[in-house]
Amino acid sequence: MINRADGRLKLLNTVRSGGAGPTFLSVHPSGRFLLVANYFGGSVAVLPILPDGSLGTATDIKTDSGKLGPTKATNAPHGSSAISGHDRTHAHMIQADASGRFVLHVDLGLDQIFIWKFDAQKGVLTSNDPAAISLPPGDGPRHFHFHPNGRWLYSIQEEGSNIVLFDYDAAHGRLTARQTISSLPPGFAGSNFCSEILVSADGRFVHAGNRLHDSIGISPWGKTAR
Repeated sequence: MINRADGRLKLLNTVRSGGAGPTFLSVHPSGRFLLVANYFGGSVAVLPILPDGSLGTATDIKTDSGKLGPTKATNAPHGSSAISGHDRTHAHMIQADASGRFVLHVDLGLDQIFIWKFDAQKGVLTSNDPAAISLPPGDGPRHFHFHPNGRWLYSIQEEGSNIVLFDYDAAHGRLTARQTISSLPPGFAGSNFCSEILVSADGRFVHAGNRLHDSIGISPWGKTAR
């Protein structure tokens, strides 16, 4: 809890995240649930937010499974010697869409974005149809961000060093890939790991973080969507 008078924090409680190595948190649009991605556990969990702000025991936990991607990314930069994160399942991010009807999460090791229907009364995830969409083998989806218009989703691949634009069908919770661009400048050769992706509040720019290259790639709206 935040003391608004002096900014001090008060610990309310501690609960288990539903897996090992929790790496990402987001609050469901209803404000009633916390969504958690567990990197080493390869799982995602739904935790109820109680009236006083404390957290309850998980109402649902889903564990990722499937075929792991290769150690070499399909779109790795030329000359890359970066070590791949495809040793096991790695849930890296989880977030609901604006309506709260669907929840998406990425698994870097499986090279997939999973899509769930969300029961906002029970806090339960149910597989959508289709249940997931695949990225190029080994590219390693890490984070994603919705455009303010709710119709586009941008996914950044940690080892592929690229950004994929998806058209998002909000009525059915479906993704359709439309464009792929590199997060790096033309001609770059060497190792790089992408980190974060962010669409500007006005929807005009996509920002992509590059580690090892140590840069932020900025793409204007006209270069990534029409």
